[in-house]
Amino acid sequence: MDELTILDGYIYFLLGGALLSALLFVLVHIKNRPFAFAAAALVLGAVFGAVLSKGMFMVCKMTYTLSEGFIGTLTDMHPSRFSFFGGALGACLGAVLAGRTSDLTMGESLDLFAPWGVLTAAFVRAGEFMLGTFGCGRYFDPEENPFLCRLPFCLPVSYGDDYVEYYLAVFIMEALFAFIVFLVSVLYFRRHLHCFARSVFYLCLGQILFQSLLTENYVWHEFVKVEQLFSMLVMEGVLLWHWLHSGKKRGTGLPPLLAFLSAGIFVACEFFLDKPIPFTDYYELPHLATYGIMLLGMLLLAWCEHRAYRKHTS
Repeated sequence: MDELTILDGYIYFLLGGALLSALLFVLVHIKNRPFAFAAAALVLGAVFGAVLSKGMFMVCKMTYTLSEGFIGTLTDMHPSRFSFFGGALGACLGAVLAGRTSDLTMGESLDLFAPWGVLTAAFVRAGEFMLGTFGCGRYFDPEENPFLCRLPFCLPVSYGDDYVEYYLAVFIMEALFAFIVFLVSVLYFRRHLHCFARSVFYLCLGQILFQSLLTENYVWHEFVKVEQLFSMLVMEGVLLWHWLHSGKKRGTGLPPLLAFLSAGIFVACEFFLDKPIPFTDYYELPHLATYGIMLLGMLLLAWCEHRAYRKHTS
């Protein structure tokens, strides 16, 4: 199968996922007749998502853009030349503009859009099964890890009739995590206040681990993963927003401070994945221990969000 056919299939899969999300949104909210909002959000989200996805890639990978040329980078339609974060930002912008068709405020539009935007994100990640090793992590040797060298843990990539390599299927983890966030969002968050802020927070939370596991991502200064950094900034922003709107119960701002501490821990973990611990005669921290520390930091962030949300809404 040639590359153009693969890209066509991927685009059709994304469009199908977005259409299904819009259809489910209409069915859930059928009593409110949300047809205009759903149609506008679908069209505007697709347009702005594509534009900002490409734009953010070109900015974050400026050295690549300069080396390949502005026009060459702009017209390169391979999914690796787009930014997931930029696409999500564009989809949110499309939802805000779509809210104008139904006289909704920005907050109301985003809260209404949140669960279905997360579901679309799950489809975006699931579609990466068509893209070979693009959404995958490290190589696994089938002789050393026979149990893991199968779906859904690893993606088998065939190179001829007799040779197969296995790569960690990070895209499956991301799709499943996004789908779980969607279920929590549609069944719980949307029945309470600030559905968008909570849904986005937990979608970004997963990116801390998944961006670390991915082989292909945008990296600054050898170990700072750009979309992991952006996700952390969004989560910090959500916590600060909760804290600033907590009124007299604001307190000392412990959740944002702990989140800032967690960000430092994540940066250190990324550093130690590839480099020895300083002043230890080149002792390298085992990867399993490093990811264990990262998971503990993610649990701390989830606790921070829960505490900040409770103070905001109580």
